Amino acid sequence: MHGDDQWPEFAYSVGLYRNYQQAEVIILGLPLERAHAILNLIGDEARAGRRFAAGDVTDAVLNDYAVSFREVPSDHVKAHFGWALWYYGEEAFPALQLVYPDRDRRWPWESGVSDSFRSRQPVLEEVAVPAWARQRH
Repeated sequence: MHGDDQWPEFAYSVGLYRNYQQAEVIILGLPLERAHAILNLIGDEARAGRRFAAGDVTDAVLNDYAVSFREVPSDHVKAHFGWALWYYGEEAFPALQLVYPDRDRRWPWESGVSDSFRSRQPVLEEVAVPAWARQRH
């Protein structure tokens, strides 16, 4: 999906909420092939009856690493979930960000995490909507 020299690439799900009552999920800063594979795993988990919510931490989607789910603010939903917004039309849907730790298992909000890691994976509930998204709306 969209990315530029100031904002990382990202991928998100479409249809999880309508089909499985699982919030849609976005992943920032991973190679798209890897992000899509993780989103597919989340879809498989949802199809099997598992649900993820804001605040959950799980090792069910990445080998040997826990991930955390954080709520995506509505302004970021409008900025990042273009195809999902089209898919749902006027129907509201919840969205979560899957946040992964660095190689030392530190979360982006913890001390000691490099600035480059933080910039590759901004935590949407902590940052402003990027300039490219503000220009579109």
